[in-house]
Amino acid sequence: MLQRLAEADLTIDNRAVHETGQMIALGALGVVAVVAAVGGSWLWGQRKRVEQTERWSQAEATIESGRFEAPAQGRVSLPTFAFSYNVAGNYYSGRFASHAAYH
Repeated sequence: MLQRLAEADLTIDNRAVHETGQMIALGALGVVAVVAAVGGSWLWGQRKRVEQTERWSQAEATIESGRFEAPAQGRVSLPTFAFSYNVAGNYYSGRFASHAAYH
């Protein structure tokens, strides 16, 4: 009888271990699903942004100046360009700093 009780306890422990393993596996699967959903959503958004830019008007730009400048919170100088362009008779200008030199 003592042996039967010991076997019953062992069976219950095995079930508990099995159920715990299943819960861990389901939790890991849930984490993977969330990461995949967030990643897929991000990729979809990026694709939409690219599609929107394909409809933009094309124009030639003029580089007005170029020099190395340190960002407000940076210790390195980045190549920075001032540019201008016209679209449909409207003048636009801006500045662009390239970070590609450090990648």
